[in-house]
Amino acid sequence: MNKNAAAFVLNEEYLEAILGSLDASVVATDKNFLVRYWNKKAEQLFGYSASETVGYHVGNFLKFIYQSGSQEEAREILLRDGNWKDQLYFKNQNNQVLLLDVSVSAVRNKQGESIGFVAIHRDITELDRTKANLSTFLSLISSVGDYFFVVDNELRVVWIDKKSNDN
Repeated sequence: MNKNAAAFVLNEEYLEAILGSLDASVVATDKNFLVRYWNKKAEQLFGYSASETVGYHVGNFLKFIYQSGSQEEAREILLRDGNWKDQLYFKNQNNQVLLLDVSVSAVRNKQGESIGFVAIHRDITELDRTKANLSTFLSLISSVGDYFFVVDNELRVVWIDKKSNDN
């Protein structure tokens, strides 16, 4: 790699542009969980600006509701394995409860030592609601005693109720 290419790759403005263009919240901390980076999507998702969070403990801003396990168990797995992933609830500053897909990985230096962590958060609230609605719809359909089928715009059968298929 030539010098110009190396300088381009390490350019802070370029890295900021990459992280800022992601359709996911990116939060990076040091090994003591002090926020070192907070992208625009994190600002939108959590309701705190980067200037409010950088330099402060991430726990001051991100208080998740764990569906299974606990924050202590998540931290133990992260420190042991170098990564952790789950779906968590978060109540934002507008009192909206969001379901987030969260993935956290250790950031390591050239010697392989952990120097911090990076977390990616995706809001999957609408996806979860859609799945719940679909499940309810399928339960209703399965309770129909007669034939039930779904057709597409060209009147091709795309789904037949299992009970109807048995007849």
